[in-house]
Amino acid sequence: MFSYESGLYNELYFVRQYFYSGSYSKLFEIDASSMSEGGKELTEIYFARAKRIQGASLEEIKACMTVDTPGTRAMLAYAGEGDLSSIVAEHGSSDGAVQVLGALSLIQDGQLQVAYGLLEQAEENLEAVALQVYICLAQGDITAAETLVHSALDWTDEEIVLQIAHAWVKLARGGYEAYNDVFYVFEEISSSSASAFTRNYLAIADLCLCRAEDAVAHVENNANIDEGDNAVQAAVTSANAAVAGQHTGKQRGPASCSLASVQKALALKSAEFDALCESFAA
Repeated sequence: MFSYESGLYNELYFVRQYFYSGSYSKLFEIDASSMSEGGKELTEIYFARAKRIQGASLEEIKACMTVDTPGTRAMLAYAGEGDLSSIVAEHGSSDGAVQVLGALSLIQDGQLQVAYGLLEQAEENLEAVALQVYICLAQGDITAAETLVHSALDWTDEEIVLQIAHAWVKLARGGYEAYNDVFYVFEEISSSSASAFTRNYLAIADLCLCRAEDAVAHVENNANIDEGDNAVQAAVTSANAAVAGQHTGKQRGPASCSLASVQKALALKSAEFDALCESFAA
């Protein structure tokens, strides 16, 4: 969602840092009242998005926003009040927030190519790049994802959202050096904005590097995560605990249940893949 404009780049530095690192309590401490018009709009949208991730009600999400723009209207529609498709049709060619929110909705509906087409209309929008990277990786095109990251570095520094997208690419590419890079990216982010999100990525990198005991330590730091704060990260923590426990023997009840869920999902995906291969062979 963040558009790379020099003024907003500085004004929104901590807003982006806390949102993309999952440090929502720190994000909500930011006072947007004295920000520029553009900065205030985007900050309020980030507040609303964080609330939505936490499972807040529509009324709580609406309370985050005091300005009326295509971006805030798109945010309300994304949260369940309004017609997001009509807002995208009207403003999707020019408004960065509308492009990102519209693409997020399309991705969640499984319309990856339509989402990618919408994101292609974005100009120097870092989250649009990150979402394009996500789509390429979801479709198995690591080279295209890598190209997107490197192309973005022609006009921006590797700030947090691009660092995270680059980490996704490295996890997909694999190899000791790539996994090590991922670990250090999230260690750096965690040094100033530690959260369940950053600790989960540290655990994932440790597992890839065969450091299961270190992964367990990150998982245990997430032991008291509030699912209301982020149900997704709570689920990832359980999955990390399950995998780490298999390697260390420190398996716990909930983690065992998570592993069973992971194995069931893997079996389902394997069957889907087999069916897909058979359809091509027919």
